[in-house]
Amino acid sequence: MTETLKEGGRGSGEGARRNRIRGVLVVGELAIAVILLVGAGLLIQSLWRLRQVSPGFNSQNVLTFVVGVPQVKYPTEKQARFTAN
Repeated sequence: MTETLKEGGRGSGEGARRNRIRGVLVVGELAIAVILLVGAGLLIQSLWRLRQVSPGFNSQNVLTFVVGVPQVKYPTEKQARFTAN
């Protein structure tokens, strides 16, 4: 183990190069993290503003639902006739 530690300290050129590459990678990672955080903040702000906009109609006391037709019991042709009516 001692030999491995001693070898790691040798060759100042290679160690400095690795440290430089590591530093560039850390800076790049931080830059991407900041960009993602700013983008997430802008997305949340946009969604918040969209919720504040009036849809142009009264959406109080409105109920919606979806009627699904089982494909096993009603083949595609019968499904098309059901939804067309």
